[in-house]
Amino acid sequence: MHHGRKNFLAKMHEIRLAQERGKETYLINTVWDSNPGGYDDCLTKLDGFWVRGVASSRDLLERHDLKVPHYIDLSYFADIDRNAQGIDFKQAIVATDVYAPQYGFVWLPKSKIKGWVNIDIRKHTWSSFVASLRTAKILITGRHHGMYAACRARIPFIPVAGNCHKFEDLLESAGVDIPIAKSTADMATLVKWASANRSEYDKLFKWMDKQPQWSFGEAAANAPLAAYEIPPRRTLLQRANDATTRRNYSEACALWQEMLAEYGEQLPYPRNACQAFFGNGEIEIGMEVLARSRAAKPHAIIFPKLLMQFARQQQIWNGRDERQGWWPLLKEAAYQAQWGQMTAFFGLAADAIAEVRAEHSPIMASSVSFFLACKLVSLNLHTYAFELRKRFVVDEAPEWAREQEEILLNALCRQFNGDALKLLEGAERQACWSDPAFRAIVVRYKALFTGPTDDLLQALHCHCEEFPKHAELRELLYSIAGEAGKLDFVKKLYPKDKAALERDAMSLLPLAHYLVVSGLSKSAKLQARSRLFESFQRGRDHLLAMLADGNGSIAVVGNSPVELGRGRGPLIDAHDIVIRFNDFVIDSPYDADYGAKTNVVFQTYAISKQSYAPVKGDDCLLVQRHAFNVFEPRDWEPVLQMAAAGQRFGYFPREAYILAARKLEATPSAGFAVANYMKHLRGALDRSDFFGFSFVDQLSGSQKAHYFSDERPSFIHDWQREAQEFEKLFQSHGDVNSPAA
Repeated sequence: MHHGRKNFLAKMHEIRLAQERGKETYLINTVWDSNPGGYDDCLTKLDGFWVRGVASSRDLLERHDLKVPHYIDLSYFADIDRNAQGIDFKQAIVATDVYAPQYGFVWLPKSKIKGWVNIDIRKHTWSSFVASLRTAKILITGRHHGMYAACRARIPFIPVAGNCHKFEDLLESAGVDIPIAKSTADMATLVKWASANRSEYDKLFKWMDKQPQWSFGEAAANAPLAAYEIPPRRTLLQRANDATTRRNYSEACALWQEMLAEYGEQLPYPRNACQAFFGNGEIEIGMEVLARSRAAKPHAIIFPKLLMQFARQQQIWNGRDERQGWWPLLKEAAYQAQWGQMTAFFGLAADAIAEVRAEHSPIMASSVSFFLACKLVSLNLHTYAFELRKRFVVDEAPEWAREQEEILLNALCRQFNGDALKLLEGAERQACWSDPAFRAIVVRYKALFTGPTDDLLQALHCHCEEFPKHAELRELLYSIAGEAGKLDFVKKLYPKDKAALERDAMSLLPLAHYLVVSGLSKSAKLQARSRLFESFQRGRDHLLAMLADGNGSIAVVGNSPVELGRGRGPLIDAHDIVIRFNDFVIDSPYDADYGAKTNVVFQTYAISKQSYAPVKGDDCLLVQRHAFNVFEPRDWEPVLQMAAAGQRFGYFPREAYILAARKLEATPSAGFAVANYMKHLRGALDRSDFFGFSFVDQLSGSQKAHYFSDERPSFIHDWQREAQEFEKLFQSHGDVNSPAA
């Protein structure tokens, strides 16, 4: 009953007629929102009156001066037939219809639902609707009873705002911060939020289980005091956090500005405030808030991590800015770097950082320098990122702040030298060592140097005992222990943590494999992931056998334009095995120079459906260059679909990466890592088997990194050192070493 609509008028007319005839009258289980006061005399004569939540109770108190109790909707207590047949949604995201002011309830257009599945609540019984939702991942709903059904099914839901406060009734009553989508754009954002904030839904479900059910018995005449409690309206802070969660940054920034005026340096939830300011392009304010937060909380690694995150968001760097100030200078510097104008870049960067040092705190100046360095990394200009930091050291900034930044920057770039190792060795002295997220960064970085050693595993076990609820540390333990083949400790955890372990195993192949082969789990989904893991292992073994076999010829084909016009495609295709890397083109006319045969493809980034596009349909081994991309958590569904279609997978052993990185004291390119490991396995290499490797393109500052595109060369790697070490691989025949385990 809301806004004096026909339904309200009809019901209140019937109540008035009944009261005039001396009948008992009850108004129960209703929403009450913005109704006129013409029937207030009837409301005071009701024999029973209760509403669905505090938003309705508040409205009655403020508009009608009536104190009315609130209970949760009776549908929550409806019996569920355990034998009811539902739809198996197989953990899909499910959506009911939603309310549109112009049209009433409508279905979301297919262009917006991104693979979500529709469900019509009107075509189900209550039992079959709840049974169906129990097989879904998340429900998106504009229906009040859709929300209650999701609560019975115990799944996260995203309420979509309608024409009254029906969702607020429940959520405010429970005191939970579950945001309500205001637009279709909000929905995709809140799907991620719902997946990451399951605990907020569990809080709601536990609260609902404790609520009394209204009845016509004695309890109805004497409602508990809690049924009359009306908490204050949502605070400014709650509204600011809600708008930030929905990524309505314009609305959020206005609210956070009010919060800043009220709280100043004691601003609560500064992380969310920074997210809103940076998201809305108000970088100067966001950087000030972030710098103050770093100074106040040196133990929290989240703030420098936010700088890394914001630096990668291209939208904040878009467009030229004609204003005065350090931020327009920084944007222009990044623009010049993007086009390779590094002299102009360093001049502009110097002016920007000098202005920040003159007008703001040292920690903000250091933060701005780090922010710009992270932007260079996002442009694949790693070398220049470190040069920037060396040129503009903010000596007056706290040492802990500069060390935090250096550790994060080295980890981001996967630096592999003595200075980086020294930073890692001193990480435990950092104030932020008490932050488990920082420990996860350090452990992951150390693993690049050492691989999955016993010492690293022992340290991880200790970290997880100290922070048992930290998901990232727990996932790291499973992945590194899985790589080392030492997951037996899981057997002790399984009886108590079965649900959590199986949930983690959905994204962790080694854990899924262990649970299946040890007989702990019979889950079909985990069995599929176990088979995928075995496929990766078989591919690794097959790859190592190929690389070590000195009797077979292997052509290793890089993507440098050096082969253009040389007509060596047939020579490449004459080899027994042809190895290629990442993106490449083998269609005409490039096949004349680079061949078409492809037996192995090394993929640097996480394998996806796009990874195999150039050679789709051929019997090709798709190799994950970084072993950690196989052992660490990710969504494996696309890869499982590729495996079902017949795709073969493998991964490059971590030892191969470590050997190359130690030789270079830098992150190796995929081509160098493969050549170096072939030398390690075979003992001798022939330079004539390597094509498309010149390193000149990068060293000369050429505008063309690949033969098939105009993409600029990256500066992720130390090309000078790689060029030198690459040629050394062909100068002598060393001993043949045994392949990695």
